Amino acid sequence: MQVTYDFSGKSVLLIGGTTGIGRATANAFAKAGANLFVAGLGAAQGASLKDEIKAMKKGDVEFAEVDVRDAKAMADLHKRAFERFGRIDVAFNNAGVPGKTAPVQDLDEDDFSLLIDVNLKGIFLGLKHQVPHMIAHGGGAIVNTSSLFGVMGFATTAVYCASKWGVIGLTNSVALEVARKNIRVNAIAPGSVMTPLDRHVRQRTERQGHGLADDPDGADQRPLGDRATRAVPVVGRRVVHHRTGRGHRRRRIRRGGRRVGANLKRRARWRRPGSRLWRGPP
Repeated sequence: MQVTYDFSGKSVLLIGGTTGIGRATANAFAKAGANLFVAGLGAAQGASLKDEIKAMKKGDVEFAEVDVRDAKAMADLHKRAFERFGRIDVAFNNAGVPGKTAPVQDLDEDDFSLLIDVNLKGIFLGLKHQVPHMIAHGGGAIVNTSSLFGVMGFATTAVYCASKWGVIGLTNSVALEVARKNIRVNAIAPGSVMTPLDRHVRQRTERQGHGLADDPDGADQRPLGDRATRAVPVVGRRVVHHRTGRGHRRRRIRRGGRRVGANLKRRARWRRPGSRLWRGPP
């Protein structure tokens, strides 16, 4: 039996919601009764998503186009979302691009900048505005999208992996900064999910002769609506109030999910003088 959650009266800001996991997650939040402010690229896709959610006749929904690399645009987006709903209870920073798939020596500075600016800087700009808003309103939950490639390396995706590893580090660090402010910050690290982005990467790498035959999740590529999508409302829900600073990894169905970045308590003990795990200052 699939567990459902009630987000009636809650407001969610979802950045990167026009396609793939973001769009499916927007629908999941809408079905749970949340008010949604969705942002992303693609006016036509945003309009169709808005119509889908309005047809459910549950919470309110707004859509705005935004380029997450643009600091002013991100500031304006958050101001508009805060004014529209008054308070944002959950923020989902999901915008991302696959970038160029090639050996590192075949990449140039523009390839590097695109991946880092969208996949990492975009989440930083989101956190920059979401954290003070949630502090002022007594708390909240933030979920960032990393990737299975954010906890492992993979040939021909060096910069993409670096950007997603950065998301995990950013998430863990900010979680420690705001843990006493009643704000939880977590990341999801999905494996292969049948999204337009994933299909695009696979087709391009196959054309280039690199292939993804060694992809540990290739054989278990899952449709949208599976755990990678359901994880966001679950992590954003108060029921997991004890979890923060973690990357929630979704890999093979038969193996189940394994949390990445857990054991923060043990790490904290090892840093505390007098603890049996204390190893001296770093």
